Amino acid sequence: MNTDILKRAGIDYDSGLDRFMGDAELYETVLAMFLDDCSLQKAGDARAKGDYPAMFEAMHELKGVAGNEDMTDLYKASCELVELLRGGSDYDYAAIDRSFDEVSRSYAAAKAGILDAGRA
Repeated sequence: MNTDILKRAGIDYDSGLDRFMGDAELYETVLAMFLDDCSLQKAGDARAKGDYPAMFEAMHELKGVAGNEDMTDLYKASCELVELLRGGSDYDYAAIDRSFDEVSRSYAAAKAGILDAGRA
């Protein structure tokens, strides 16, 4: 995989490689598996239904994946959205919408970067 493309997509390849104990093949395999991730779709579906607890669960899952794979931009955006959804019924819907848009952008960038890096 082209690490420069991954870095431009918000993925800290070097840190991820360290997390996977220098096993580039394993790390790149795990990154490629992210292409099949559907956490954002689950979150969006829950949002459309007004089911913010389910949206929280999906976003919390995505946050964990992003953190474990060192997708720093996606992780940061996911953390913000998870905090907006944490703990209850007093939601700031406008802030959630803005944050979801940022997560969506970072998610798309990560997927595109992984795809492009694998082709390069």
